[in-house]
Amino acid sequence: MLLENIKPDKLGMPDVTDKIRLALHKKYAKAYIIYKKHKTYVDCYCTHCMTRYRLYFNRELITPDDVLEYETARTIAHDVKITCHNCGCEAVARAERISRNVLEKQYQLCYFFVRKKAVYAVCGVLTCGYGYNQSVDEMEKHYGGSRWDKFYVMEYKPNNARLIARTWYGEFSESKRMYEPYLINGGIYGGYSFFKAENPEVLKNSFLKYIIPREYKSPDDVTKSAGTDYNGYQPLKFMTYAVKYPAVEMLLKSGGEKIVEEIVDQKVPHKKVIDLDGKTAAEVFRTDGNDAAIIRKAMKEQEITISVLQCWNRLKSIARREKRKYKFEDAIRICRLFGSYNNTLSLILKTGLTPEKYINYIERQAKHYKESPCVIEYAYKDYINECEALHYDLHDTQICKPAKLYEAHERTSAALNAIRAELALKAEIEKEKEYREYYKKLCEKYGYTSGRYVIIVPKGAGDIVNEGKQLSHCVGGYAERHMAGKLAILFMRNTSDPDTPLYTIEMHGNELIQIRGKHNCAPSKEAREFVAKWLEWVKLPKSKKYPKSTNDKTSAA
Repeated sequence: MLLENIKPDKLGMPDVTDKIRLALHKKYAKAYIIYKKHKTYVDCYCTHCMTRYRLYFNRELITPDDVLEYETARTIAHDVKITCHNCGCEAVARAERISRNVLEKQYQLCYFFVRKKAVYAVCGVLTCGYGYNQSVDEMEKHYGGSRWDKFYVMEYKPNNARLIARTWYGEFSESKRMYEPYLINGGIYGGYSFFKAENPEVLKNSFLKYIIPREYKSPDDVTKSAGTDYNGYQPLKFMTYAVKYPAVEMLLKSGGEKIVEEIVDQKVPHKKVIDLDGKTAAEVFRTDGNDAAIIRKAMKEQEITISVLQCWNRLKSIARREKRKYKFEDAIRICRLFGSYNNTLSLILKTGLTPEKYINYIERQAKHYKESPCVIEYAYKDYINECEALHYDLHDTQICKPAKLYEAHERTSAALNAIRAELALKAEIEKEKEYREYYKKLCEKYGYTSGRYVIIVPKGAGDIVNEGKQLSHCVGGYAERHMAGKLAILFMRNTSDPDTPLYTIEMHGNELIQIRGKHNCAPSKEAREFVAKWLEWVKLPKSKKYPKSTNDKTSAA
């Protein structure tokens, strides 16, 4: 959100001067020689040095420069590379009055200014245009080099930072929040383009010199889809954190550059282990003085991340609960080896091992099997979970530290699979027992014989699958629902050959859903007449069915 209109110049904020603009022009703008041929000379204008001069055809060739001038005048042509006779730059020749709109190019730049107790970052666009359709005369009168358009001004002072941004209407207003400035390319569906630092070396002479040890490395062309945040290096926002929070300076001086980068650039959750408003190291790390000293010492020796601090915070909690003493080095080793510490701490809690013993064991197994510690830990996690399912004592070192992990894992997997197979077999036997009772009920309800045809109830899922294979249709997929009583699959066969599939029937209670033969063909007229007669019988009360109902032996498949 933007506040009332502001004019940065009236607030004493610096801007890119013509001198700086021309220097940027000479650095970024491609050089062109705009020319027009006359009878005895060629009229030229160099966009690099912004100077007009002539190349003569009839000059007496005395010096090497005279020869070079003559050869350039003789060979100059549209789109030919030549050397400017005035400044000596390599340039491309362009005939005057030929459209040069396509020559325009833009550069998003951030230019730093250092003042006493203040730093300004002026973000703008350098538009390198080349006079469009102008003649050599017009270029000399009107061309002033590349154009500079200012879009953002970031002001940094001790304990304070603010952002002045240009609105859609060309006015400047102060933003209520600080963010990494960007431009939207291609309208609402375009991407974000971030500003490239032009002169970051001047920051070494500012009050920020102690808290910006890392190089300003904003990429030349960093884009992200519109509507999403750029999750990369955000140097201007980083400087905002640096001046607003004293903790940032302390972290950087202590070697915590990675922590600051995670907080600012990657937005890693940190408030449980880092307090940026803290004044002392103990307050910043949310711990006591001894721990803070240990952390700072470790940071100076190696890279420490927020996950290390979070892991250490959890380790201390476990140590207090189990009345043990753990080291900060344990948290460093855990995060270095495994990345994520949650699985590791969970396994340490289950097995009762100390972090040091756990890590040493994983490293020995990794060396033995020539695998990475992460791969070994995944296998170890599966092994411990299987031991837990088998009700083994996980605190027994013979269990939690097998000499050969993979072989021990195979044994527990085999044991668990055997138990699961036994349970599955028992479940299957129980299911078959339940189905036998259900089968009798289906036979009483649907079992029927009349003349040429007989209705048979399948004795199990295998019968249904086999029916589908022989008739080449999909009834096999209905087997599970039939066994669960959600529907009823029945076989219609010839009385003289009850073992050979003929038609398959799907019933929901007394309602016929479908009847299909080989390759899903429809039943014959005679079969339909039988089915109609059978459906009338199905709807009869139980007491009236027996004269026409088959017994269990007749209805068997």
